[in-house]
This record gives sequence, structure tokens and C-alpha cells, in this order.
Amino acid sequence: MSIMRRALLALLLFALSCAAAGAQETLKIAIGQRGGWEQCVSEVGQNNGFFKKQGLVLEILYTQGSAETLQSVISDSIDVGIGLGTHAMLGAFLKGAPVRAIGGSFTSADEQFYYVVADSPIRTMQDADGKTIAISTNGSAPNMFALALAKHFDVTLRPQPTGAYAATLTQTLTGQVDIGFSAAPFNLNYVDEGRIRIIARGSDVPE
Repeated sequence: MSIMRRALLALLLFALSCAAAGAQETLKIAIGQRGGWEQCVSEVGQNNGFFKKQGLVLEILYTQGSAETLQSVISDSIDVGIGLGTHAMLGAFLKGAPVRAIGGSFTSADEQFYYVVADSPIRTMQDADGKTIAISTNGSAPNMFALALAKHFDVTLRPQPTGAYAATLTQTLTGQVDIGFSAAPFNLNYVDEGRIRIIARGSDVPE
């Protein structure tokens, strides 16, 4: 069974339990990083009528990352948060936040990539010692990947919260951060156009 199918099945099962109480219920979903492969399950399911068949309508809110998603759930303005970093989720839980995990949607970092502007002197991660690297929010999955990359390549990187993929691209292109992050297929058109260069991938980090 594919990753996408498993993730969609997990969300559908949760949706079924919520829809049992009545027809056309609305479930509010907060999702970090619109455009990310493993974060698109809710939107794909909604657009293809999977949830409508179960009497459920998803009200989807896209956030800048784990911190914003968590806050939406904690404040009870959202029913389910998707795409949170494990450390952010566990950190909030251990501090007594009224949250609990009901499933996992992130299974690997293979689609993640790290890039610089085309004329950057940084050619590989070995050239990035002391440079800033974009993360969505503190405690997020991109934050953990950045730390893992630094350890793997034996360099010191300075994580800098930049929000979603689009905001991160803007900050990278304007020199506010040295290394940007994204996930396929988002921003690959900028790679094809030669405006940015990929210098590392999530798959570079040993599992």
C-alpha cells in the first residue's frame, strides 16, 4: 500500500468516526506547508469527494508550520492538526497542552530539498558552515532535518524560522536566509529556471 493511500485511509477512518453522529458535518483541519506531498491528503480527499460520501466537509486552514498548527488546536479553533513535527507535538504534550496524537502522516524526508540562490558561493553543505538555514517554525520537522544535516555533514548551521515554502523562497531569493528548504513538487520550477540550486536532500541524512 502506497504512503499516500495509507495516509488517506488513516484520515478517512478518522473522518468516518466523526461523521457517524450526523450528515454533512464540518471538520476543521489545520495543515502546515501547503504544497507538500504528505500534507496534501486532506485536500486531495476533499477534491475527489472521498469525505463528502461520508457526510463530511473539511474546512482546511493552511498554516506556516508546526507552532501555528499546534496553537490552532490548543485554542480549540481547529479540530485536527496535520503535518506537525514530532518534537513540537511531544513538547506541547509534555508541557500539559490538551493535545494527543491520533496518527502519523510523515514517513520520510525523501521529497525534502535544500537550495541556495543560483549565484551563491555555497556549492554543497560542506560550504555552509556558520550559514543560516530555513526552517518553518521551531520544533518542526524541517527544524529536525536541519539539525540532522548539520550533524551528518559536520557543519554548524543556524536554523531560522521562515514559515511556509512561498515565504521561505522569498526570503532566500532576497538574501534574508542563506539556505532555503522546500519539498517536491513545490519550487522545482525555480530549479528548472536556474534561479535556485539544490545543495542537499532529506535523503542525504542516514535513516
